[in-house]
Amino acid sequence: NFMKNYVNQQNIQRQTFEDSDKLCDIIQQAFTNRQNIDQWLSVFRTFNIILRYNPELDTETTITQSHHIVKHGLQLLLNSIIIKQILEESFSRIGIQFII
Repeated sequence: NFMKNYVNQQNIQRQTFEDSDKLCDIIQQAFTNRQNIDQWLSVFRTFNIILRYNPELDTETTITQSHHIVKHGLQLLLNSIIIKQILEESFSRIGIQFII
């Protein structure tokens, strides 16, 4: 149920940024993305543990859920890369490490 709820609640979408976005808005998106990554990592780890210790799971459901979890993780990674590139224009690479 935990996996199913996570997969159903996540709407995977790419963050869009405009030239008119304020720096503080982008930083806020970076913090939000970081929180989403932490949540995703917990789900990913839990999913792997469940898979390892419960081999009798419904294969079709497992494949669908794993697809959504991995796809969401890749989208979060892409969002992080975009945010990092935008912030590096205003801050040094070392300066943004605490955010990303």
